[in-house]
Amino acid sequence: MFRSLSAALLVAVASLAGAAEKITVYQYSEYIDPEIPKAFTAKTGIEVDLQYYESMDDMLNRLRQPGGAAQYDVVVATDVAIPQILALKLVQKVDPALVPNAANLVPHLAKPFYDPRQEYSFPYQWGTVGLIYRTSVVTAAPADISWNLILGETPAGRFLFMDEMKSCLGAVLRCQGKSVNTTVPTELKAAGELLAKAKGSPKCLGFTGGVDGRDQVIKGDADIALVYNGDAMKVLPTDGSVAFAIPKEGSVLWVDCMLVSAQARNPKGAAQWINFILDPQVGAQLSNYNRYASPNAAAMPFITEGDRTNAQIYPGEAMLKLMEPQRDLGKDERLYKEIWTSVKTK
Repeated sequence: MFRSLSAALLVAVASLAGAAEKITVYQYSEYIDPEIPKAFTAKTGIEVDLQYYESMDDMLNRLRQPGGAAQYDVVVATDVAIPQILALKLVQKVDPALVPNAANLVPHLAKPFYDPRQEYSFPYQWGTVGLIYRTSVVTAAPADISWNLILGETPAGRFLFMDEMKSCLGAVLRCQGKSVNTTVPTELKAAGELLAKAKGSPKCLGFTGGVDGRDQVIKGDADIALVYNGDAMKVLPTDGSVAFAIPKEGSVLWVDCMLVSAQARNPKGAAQWINFILDPQVGAQLSNYNRYASPNAAAMPFITEGDRTNAQIYPGEAMLKLMEPQRDLGKDERLYKEIWTSVKTK
């Protein structure tokens, strides 16, 4: 009996030790070079289990479920969701000594408005949203691409909206020349009416994930789709049949960040992962694969020259002035949710 208990105890200890050498990362799909987790494991001995979500709302709902935060060690979340994540105590502070590569971050992202002391979050990638389109249907030059291609009186072709509330409503508000963070009731009402009208167009194919919208345009099942810029840039056909542009009215600007779950089973391993991603060469490998902009200043020399000079990945100063970071609006978030729910359920 004693021997049996001792054996069982050894098995349990071994099992726990094995579990400690693993981290689970929760992020958008198609958002990392598969070779990066392998390199991390080779360097640290810690295995990486990648789990995916397709929208920020899905991610938040999962984390808020009982035991939801305990399923993950690292969570990649968009900046606008971070104040809500912090308020719900879904993540924990990270010892800065465990993330020395944070010194590589570009200054304006080092201590952002959503985490001014950088106690919880570390930038992963940044980007925007725009339109992917078939050039046989939309013949305008990239500089002339407008949100009116899908929101105007006569849409240019069959189109898809991205099923992500703030990005979609942000596009509508920029089309109308309004702030993506407006809380003016009349402006939001007008945005909701325009979105509902566009949804009712015979050319509207509905709402879907950004990756699916991109794929439908590439296959020819749709002509235009609202997508994240990196999702489009990564797979644009070389024959020029499909293109991507940030509309001339401007767009939203987002930063996706890495955070450690409040109930992480391996918080030190999670910090090691964050530090690894912020290594200059790993950061460049990440952006070269994703075709999103890097927040890592030290990574820039290792990023493909064609991407560093591509305005659809790194917008110029003139376009940046027309782009806004989305902010958590506290109680006023309900105004967006009410409009979004009304449009989606009609």
